[in-house]
Amino acid sequence: MKLLVFSDSHGNSFAMREALARNRGTVDYAVFAGDGAGEFLSLAAGFPDVTFRAVAGNCDFLSPLPLEEEIDACGVRILVVHGHKYGVKFSRTQLYLSARARGFDVVIYGHTHEREEKYYPAEGDFHAVTLFNPGSAKSGDFGIIDVGDGGVLCSHGNVFDR
Repeated sequence: MKLLVFSDSHGNSFAMREALARNRGTVDYAVFAGDGAGEFLSLAAGFPDVTFRAVAGNCDFLSPLPLEEEIDACGVRILVVHGHKYGVKFSRTQLYLSARARGFDVVIYGHTHEREEKYYPAEGDFHAVTLFNPGSAKSGDFGIIDVGDGGVLCSHGNVFDR
């Protein structure tokens, strides 16, 4: 299962549309971690074979979208949040501890506009957790999460890189 991941487009849907077009036919989910959710969801009609999921960010004023979304990808539990409610601009600790306590394997978040992948290995009774930020779609950033028999593989891309 392949997820194409975005966050923080802030009015610029070009990178999301371009990344979706380049990955047409290979993506199962398009996931958005807030701040531009309306423009992200407006792309759904052009990609009917992809399941779109999104959460509201701190700049998605009056959005009816939830602040958190859960996705089950082949048994891998994924939490999608924007991150502002977890203070991710200062530390990822609160986000990690919440995900670990709630049994999530992967957390997709945004808000910082910085690409990041942080793996926390299993510890005691707790399983491993990966925090993944695709970066800012406004700057062309996106992420890919592949879930398969071999586990979870996260990677970053930018539509302006060739």
